[in-house]
Amino acid sequence: MNVELARWQFGFVTVNHFFFVPVTIGLAFLTALLQSTWYRTKRDEYLRLTRFFGTLLVINVAIGVVTGLVQEFQFGAGFAFAATTVTIAPCIVAIFVGLYPNVMVSTTNAAYNLTARNTASAAYSLKVMTVVAIILVPIVLAYQTWTYYVFRQRVSKQQFQASPAPSTPPGPRLPAVTQDAAPPSAGGGT
Repeated sequence: MNVELARWQFGFVTVNHFFFVPVTIGLAFLTALLQSTWYRTKRDEYLRLTRFFGTLLVINVAIGVVTGLVQEFQFGAGFAFAATTVTIAPCIVAIFVGLYPNVMVSTTNAAYNLTARNTASAAYSLKVMTVVAIILVPIVLAYQTWTYYVFRQRVSKQQFQASPAPSTPPGPRLPAVTQDAAPPSAGGGT
């Protein structure tokens, strides 16, 4: 296969996958927001916008799944895992930055929104949790790193095939009995 063509294919698939995942996440929130607004106001333009962006959402999910499957078969699970992690992390950050100072938005009245100020714990609780996080987060990260290191290879069928039976049973070996060393018979016969 032509190397230049393979590079173009890789670039096209990767750009599409990285582009459509965050757009899809954003469209999901936008569609939910438009649907909630239509439910509250019963204005037809919000329903039309919900249907339009909902259709785009379904198309984006389909394209994201197809390009993700292509990447999985081309590059293996490691690349797909890394690509998903690199894509999801900025999306989560963008969601919380967009919501700030709100933690949860109320659909009934803006006065009932949960904000960062009215959902925060007391000062002592925050100090205790900071100390706990400083101690436990490195331990959890080290454990996760060790887990990924131990399970970094794929499992193969050869690892589960039955091993050949041993030629001798396990346990202590008894000395072999020969005819010369056989005990005399009790009958004293010939």
